[in-house]
Amino acid sequence: MNDEKKKGLYLLSIVASSLIIIFSITTLIKMSSHKVDYDSMNKEIMEYVSKLDNIKDIKSNGDGIYKIMLESDSWYAGMERDKMVFCKNVNETLTVICQKYKAIRDTQAVDVYYYDEDGIKVAEPGKGVTLESKILH
Repeated sequence: MNDEKKKGLYLLSIVASSLIIIFSITTLIKMSSHKVDYDSMNKEIMEYVSKLDNIKDIKSNGDGIYKIMLESDSWYAGMERDKMVFCKNVNETLTVICQKYKAIRDTQAVDVYYYDEDGIKVAEPGKGVTLESKILH
């Protein structure tokens, strides 16, 4: 074999070895990364929400953002302070559940938007890093 063919064979061996190493590392990273158990997380969220009489529906877009439909009569009958306490409690619980299942980082909070039965937004996440909601109506 001449020197040029040997160099080509060595180069081919190096490239093939590099590809195998990269593939192996990628596979190990994928296997070791934590998978979010969305089924269990959503089940726990639904169990919590079902205990609250004034929540009619909850939807998630999968990015830590939730939309909650509230029973209009109970929402509009409530005092401003009661609305704030209710929203903060729901926000805290949803955040803890999502952190537990690693759907969000421990330093993150979920964003929860509240709507009445007519689809009018009645509360939205507060500004900054807070679990309090801004009451709109």
